[in-house]
Amino acid sequence: MNRRHLLAPWLVLAVIPVLAAPARADDSLPSKTLGFLQAERDYVIVFPEGSNVFKYSTGGVTTSSYKDAEGRTTAGQPVPWNVTINLVIFHVIRVGGGSWALVQVPKKPEDYARWLGQRRAMAILASNRVAEIRAKPDGAQRLKKIEQAAAEKIPTSEAWLNLGLAVAISDVPSDEVEPNLTITGVRTNPEPGRLRSTG
Repeated sequence: MNRRHLLAPWLVLAVIPVLAAPARADDSLPSKTLGFLQAERDYVIVFPEGSNVFKYSTGGVTTSSYKDAEGRTTAGQPVPWNVTINLVIFHVIRVGGGSWALVQVPKKPEDYARWLGQRRAMAILASNRVAEIRAKPDGAQRLKKIEQAAAEKIPTSEAWLNLGLAVAISDVPSDEVEPNLTITGVRTNPEPGRLRSTG
């Protein structure tokens, strides 16, 4: 079985492209009010479809199995899978001229999922949700996972983003979710008369 760390659950609904430029900001670009942005802070930045620069696609092959009414398990055929991860959380270093902002991003596209999980985990730890999470029956275990995700060591680089093209900019949500998701199987259509399962 081919196992890979993929995107966190909140990313499934956040496949958003972005536009960036590795060059210096151009003061001649149309100006956009970015006064609300704060340096050294993370933001969710949403760009329109078609301007996708920070995107990573991966795939592999996993195994499937089928379980009948008596509980017997039968091995199925190998199943290919693929997923695309779009970077939507950026760390703003500073705002430049016009509509440009210098941001920090993962150096390797393969780290996009880890970065997104890390920045969500950091937002949770910086919020007032910690006491609420700790009070839950499994709170200590949850906090340990969140802290581990926040402490990830991820090589980064810098890039200029033209925020004049952004359709939405918001703070990183601090609602609790699992920092990482690992796919271990893919559901397939079961054979007639059989229940389907994955493994």
